[in-house]
Amino acid sequence: MGILNSVYGLIAGPENMFFFILTGSSWHTSEVLTLVTWFALAANLVFLLICCLMIHGVRLEKRCLLLPWIVWSCLYILFLIFSVVIIFLAGTGDLRLLALAVGLIFFVGAWAYFTLVVVAFFQALRGGYALDQPTLPVWNQKDHY
Repeated sequence: MGILNSVYGLIAGPENMFFFILTGSSWHTSEVLTLVTWFALAANLVFLLICCLMIHGVRLEKRCLLLPWIVWSCLYILFLIFSVVIIFLAGTGDLRLLALAVGLIFFVGAWAYFTLVVVAFFQALRGGYALDQPTLPVWNQKDHY
């Protein structure tokens, strides 16, 4: 999962630039596109480093190295949800934007699932939840009076 996230981090910057060009926004003729592209590339570089920390943390079973990825992912999920709401409010007549919003909803679901998997591993490393122990208490005959 960390390797896939690293690859996504390298692809997402140019993808943001192509999104503005394909939507026909007037932003692609101004300096805003350049600013957004550089910001996206910088954010994706930070994300790539965070993914490398997560991979290293899983290998060494150090939970403190998983925490930056969990925080980044939660903030990213909130950003995506905010983006979907904005797209639904602003792009009511444009089918391309509505298709993008529906695609983002599925993407948010997948990202939330991956985040929950990493959080479960984070808790298992703490010792709070062992992966091989049942989560519900088991009733024994000797416990019954």
